[in-house]
Amino acid sequence: MGYINNIFEWEGDETQAFGNLLWRSKEYLYPKKIRFAACRIIFLPGDLEDYWAEVEARQAVIDRNADKLATGQLGTIGGLEGGYIHAQYPIAGDNLEDVPAEPQYTGDLQLTFRLYTNDVLRHTKQLYTTQIFKLPGGYRGRRHYFEVEGNVERIKRIDLATSIWELKNDQGEFGG
Repeated sequence: MGYINNIFEWEGDETQAFGNLLWRSKEYLYPKKIRFAACRIIFLPGDLEDYWAEVEARQAVIDRNADKLATGQLGTIGGLEGGYIHAQYPIAGDNLEDVPAEPQYTGDLQLTFRLYTNDVLRHTKQLYTTQIFKLPGGYRGRRHYFEVEGNVERIKRIDLATSIWELKNDQGEFGG
């Protein structure tokens, strides 16, 4: 192919899911054995509007129920909100809303992080947020590399550290 050294960029239409991509870092060689303890991946996930709408709707039900409990409006004597509570549980039922189950993301978003130490897979994690996460202990090595696989819109930054404290105190470009 005549254009082998060129990189082309294109933009697909918004009706199709992102393709699944796999990226492997270079292998990092350290002078002594180390253990990574924490990781953070800053990425743009694409459209999660429906999922977050479910999360917010669930939280709104929880907040309304908490308000009813705090203001003593739990009972429904005679069909009126705010009736008297005669015992620990209201006799005529209560007017608390049923809290929906915690939403589970069912869309196309996938992002998997894999950490290898001395050519052995040490940890695999599915990611849905850009929050810091812990890496398991019990291993140390001189050679490390990692992979990310998924269909997110864009990965901006990947941080690995030997302690969570390092990542929490790194304000960086993205505000920590």
